[in-house]
Amino acid sequence: MGTIRIAGGAIALAAALALTGCSGTPATPEPTAPASAVTDAPAETPAATEAPLFEAAAEEPVTAASPAGTNVQAEQVADLRAQGAHVYVFPSGTGDGIVVNPGEALPEVVLTEAKILTSGGGTSAGITQVQVVRQALEDAGLQVWVLYRALPAADGAERFVLRHAGLEGVREYGQTHPISADGHATREGAIAEMQGLIDANPAAPIIDLTV
Repeated sequence: MGTIRIAGGAIALAAALALTGCSGTPATPEPTAPASAVTDAPAETPAATEAPLFEAAAEEPVTAASPAGTNVQAEQVADLRAQGAHVYVFPSGTGDGIVVNPGEALPEVVLTEAKILTSGGGTSAGITQVQVVRQALEDAGLQVWVLYRALPAADGAERFVLRHAGLEGVREYGQTHPISADGHATREGAIAEMQGLIDANPAAPIIDLTV
């Protein structure tokens, strides 16, 4: 089994800028080079693009029987899914993924990326990313619950929502069990709202993006 590389350059850069406040004494200009030196100098190499949060390291050939946690290169994803494998594709990456198994705990790297992307919800941007993560889970053929923060209440108090990815029967459940669009004051309240469907899908784990 290979490893997942975590790109930290962007995080380190953001931290450095925050500490310095993006201020300082301007650097003293270097002396202007002679015209001939400027003309003959090689062109500068453009700055490298920011790396994705996660990317799959090289693996031995991956098959549909490969265990959960096996890295999958982008060009292998469609073929493996066609063979029946469940492959989660990292939303922040360039198409690389990782093998996951329905009904089992997700690899830690999947949870880590999801929490970085969504920051637990609670803002419009965070909630948008929650939907991206839910779609990635569904595309992997998983059936899970995702617990996240809704937009705060008018007084600023936290609100929590539990929503599904890949589960069936939610629309029918909502016809007989009122589902709040604004969320609940507690995590327990958000879970209780969906308890009937949770009981009907015991193999579907709850992914908590609020912690």
